[in-house]
Amino acid sequence: MEELDKLTVVVEVCELISAGNMDAARETARQSLPFEPIPNRAKRINRKSGLAQSLPPTAKRDVAIGKELQPKQSLASGSKRRVSEKKKLQVWQRDGFRCRYTKQRLVFPQTLELLSLLLPEELPYDNPPHGKYALTHVIMYEPWPAIDHVKAISRSYDSVLANSPDNLVTASAPVNSEKSSNDLDIFRWPLLPPSHYRTGTVLPDGTFNI
Repeated sequence: MEELDKLTVVVEVCELISAGNMDAARETARQSLPFEPIPNRAKRINRKSGLAQSLPPTAKRDVAIGKELQPKQSLASGSKRRVSEKKKLQVWQRDGFRCRYTKQRLVFPQTLELLSLLLPEELPYDNPPHGKYALTHVIMYEPWPAIDHVKAISRSYDSVLANSPDNLVTASAPVNSEKSSNDLDIFRWPLLPPSHYRTGTVLPDGTFNI
């Protein structure tokens, strides 16, 4: 099933739950989103993004086996390295809940988590990487938004600059995993402009923007 079709199903399931029709929501999820676990890392990182094909052969090989493409520099650890939840939401809204590398439509994380709580058998979520990928539905991964540092924070001594809005972009979880802790300039990926994010609309990802 194509990504857009999957998200259409997510919206349908959300609408059925909102209408109080849990049985129909379960059946729709079961029939249209049959359980498929998140694949292992070698398959996961280039499963949907299609961007691995743009890497040099040696880089593709290194990414596939989990190697870093650039040596890490030391950077003080701690809260300064983290992106706040507020800033994450601001970046996702600015980018229209789309991956800035692929334009893939993404789903608000708490929407996915809530669906898993309401439909644990149909849409299981084991909170990877802390939990098991094999016990998590792939719909909880492919459209999950992440925050990517265009210039990797592991290579910057200035955490304020690294976490500035200009260096933060929305990326899907698979793309973010593929890029890992590397700077964008070693890849041949485009950095697409932010998508338009309208207010007062129901988004295709099943969330409401008021």
